[in-house]
Amino acid sequence: MQFLLTKNIVNDGDSIFIFDFSEVKNELEHVTAFEVQGEDIAMYLDNYVSRKPNEQELALIEDILAKYKELKESTELDRAKALKLYELTQKAQSFEDNLNKSMYFISSVFVEKEVQKDDETTETIKEHLIINGDRRTRSNIQDLITYQPTDNVIYRDYENIERTLTKDELKIILKEHVVNGQMLYNQKWEYEAKINACTTIEELNAIEIKFTMHDFSKEE
Repeated sequence: MQFLLTKNIVNDGDSIFIFDFSEVKNELEHVTAFEVQGEDIAMYLDNYVSRKPNEQELALIEDILAKYKELKESTELDRAKALKLYELTQKAQSFEDNLNKSMYFISSVFVEKEVQKDDETTETIKEHLIINGDRRTRSNIQDLITYQPTDNVIYRDYENIERTLTKDELKIILKEHVVNGQMLYNQKWEYEAKINACTTIEELNAIEIKFTMHDFSKEE
């Protein structure tokens, strides 16, 4: 029976189960998989070396085996819930990535822009900035606020357009970064509650996990 930590799956020879190893990956550092054959347990490391687990690792593996047994003996609905929760976890974890182009938000910060109307006159409109919401962008904005010597800063938004912003505007955007991230996790917790509340496979399959980025322009 194989427990593949890097793929989050268990292969018992008859079936393949999705199994979330995220809670033990730090403790089982450099372990890519382990294999159980009767009383024998072998661990495989990321340097292609195999060895027996030590006492601490063995305790973790025994806990995993107990949880796997519970999963295998659970109902079809329970297994489907575990799979849906794993999908949710994977999508939510991407928000922790240093670079994530699918993570962005519409800021309350705007620039004024003149546009031509159908009658050929012009009007001034607000063009709200679209901001990358990942960790790298948040760090870059913090650096601009801290180290840029002038109050006006050249900043490239999500659409790679150069904007001239003040440090106060950057501080607003930085706060919105934090709020957007928290709102994404609020959505994750709401999905968790919905998934756990399902009483049928049909209810579960009807749940589409789709995160919504925040629009701060609607809060003016």
